[in-house]
Amino acid sequence: MNTSSAVDIFASSELEKFILNHELLGPGDKLDGKIIEIKKNGKVLIDFGAFRALAEIKFSIKPGETLRLIVDAKEPQLKLRLDNSLRLDMNG
Repeated sequence: MNTSSAVDIFASSELEKFILNHELLGPGDKLDGKIIEIKKNGKVLIDFGAFRALAEIKFSIKPGETLRLIVDAKEPQLKLRLDNSLRLDMNG
């Protein structure tokens, strides 16, 4: 996998844990996530609609950007990657 397009999710909320543990996401599934905030520690808050998640992103992004992501793996933590390295502009 090209690590420059990797997104590692930190499952911290109960909703995130529920989604991950109840087969609601699996390899190959696609998600659109909007970048809400870039934290001081470098982690990024992403809004996926049904839940928000903290992530470590290995490429440059800005708040407000929307990313189309593909689930690569869900264990031991959720790993996503950019879908064809394209970013979506959901605002027009």
